[in-house]
Amino acid sequence: MCGFAGIYKYDVVKPMDVSSVKAMAECISHRGPDDSGLFEGERAVFGFRRLSIIDLAGGAQPYTEKNGRYTIVYNGEIYNYLELKAQLEADGERFDGNSEVEVMLRLYSVYGAAFVEKLRGMFAFLIYDSEKHTLLAARDPFGIKPLYYRETENGKVFSSELKAYRYDEGYHGFK
Repeated sequence: MCGFAGIYKYDVVKPMDVSSVKAMAECISHRGPDDSGLFEGERAVFGFRRLSIIDLAGGAQPYTEKNGRYTIVYNGEIYNYLELKAQLEADGERFDGNSEVEVMLRLYSVYGAAFVEKLRGMFAFLIYDSEKHTLLAARDPFGIKPLYYRETENGKVFSSELKAYRYDEGYHGFK
């Protein structure tokens, strides 16, 4: 099943509230009992809970590309990811593993946000660009995989489940 939670801030005047994201991710631990992870960026923090199905060793999340620029948290299944990976390999791209998240980040680095149109499946994800300090959030066209968000004056809060917001009700400095 998997699940994620995250905060994206428009500026970095106040430090990121990592403890809120940890608590939000813990609240959805039932979505991913096999593993957990945390990413702390300048303007984004992601927490992840993993149910291991594909690439058990290499599919841990949050996943950061080798060059450190892009980080993703993702829930779902991309039915055509092996086909997309083969196309990228034919164009000279090389991969370290066989995970969907690695393929998705490589697609994003090549095609930008338009890569979403190439995906066939059920998915929800967040991608943070640490150079441009931007965030891409998307889900499948049918909304099969959940992606909840709330906009505040300082940024956005995301989660795979509404119950994760229970830990952010006091906004923890994130109004």
